[in-house]
Amino acid sequence: MIKKIILIAGFAAVNTSGFFSQDIKITKTNAITKEPTIIYSDPNASNYRIIPDVEPVFPGGPTAMSIFVSKNLKYPRDAVNHNIQGLLLARLTITKEGTAKFEEFFRKLGYGCEEEVQRIIKKMPKWTPAMLGDRPVESEYVLKVNFKLSN
Repeated sequence: MIKKIILIAGFAAVNTSGFFSQDIKITKTNAITKEPTIIYSDPNASNYRIIPDVEPVFPGGPTAMSIFVSKNLKYPRDAVNHNIQGLLLARLTITKEGTAKFEEFFRKLGYGCEEEVQRIIKKMPKWTPAMLGDRPVESEYVLKVNFKLSN
C-alpha cells in the first residue's frame, strides 16, 4: 500500500513540473545599456514576449485613467436590470505608436459590460508606449474595470 502512494506522488510531481515552470531566455546584450535582453514564455503558450525596460503609461498616469474610465463608462441597462456587479479584466495591447487595442477578457460579467469596456478602449487617447532601451515596443496591459451599483 505504501509503495503505491509513493509511485502516484512521484508520477504527479513529474507530470506537473512543466505546469509550474517558466522558461526564461537571455537572447543577447542590449548595445546601449549593456544589460541582457530577457524574454520569457508562458509555459502553456508557444510564443515569447519581450519585457520592456519602461512600461506603457496612460496620459496623466493611473489616476487620469481612472477618471477617464469613470467619466466615460455608461452602466449597461441590461446589467442594471439584472443587478450585475463585479470586476471585469481585459487584456490590451499598447502598440509602438501608443494605441490601445483590445485583445481578450480574462473575467467577464455579461449583460453588455464587455461591449461597454470595448467602447471605452476604442475611445482612449494615445498612451506613452513601453520602451526597450531607446525604442518604443509593443506591450501588454491589463485593464481592470469595477462595475458597482450605488444603493
